[in-house]
Amino acid sequence: MRRIDEAELRGKRQEYVAQILVSDAYVRRLGEGPPDRVTDGLGGWLSTPVRLETGDIAVLARHEEHPPAPGYILTAVSDLPGEAIIGQFLRETGLSESVVVRPRDDCPS
Repeated sequence: MRRIDEAELRGKRQEYVAQILVSDAYVRRLGEGPPDRVTDGLGGWLSTPVRLETGDIAVLARHEEHPPAPGYILTAVSDLPGEAIIGQFLRETGLSESVVVRPRDDCPS
C-alpha cells in the first residue's frame, strides 16, 4: 500500500464501502503525513488516498468541520465488491475487523 496524490482521483467515481473507526493520528501515520484537504458540494474533506497492492484505490475520508460519525469513511475506486476491498484494506493495514462498521442492507442509500 502506498499513498497517492489526490489528483489521481479526479474524474473517478468513488463508492462508499464502510465506516472505519480509526483516529486522526492513525490516518496521519498511514498516509505518512497529514490528510489532503479537498472541497466538494458538501464542503471540506480530509482525504488520504492509497493504492492497494491489487492496484485498487482506497480512500479514508471525513468531513472536516462536521463529521457525521466517528472515524473515517472508506471509499474505493475499484471493480471489486466492497467486502473484497475491506478484506484487502484490513490485510494491508493490519487493522482488526472490529474497526469496520458496515452499512446495513435495510438502510436506504
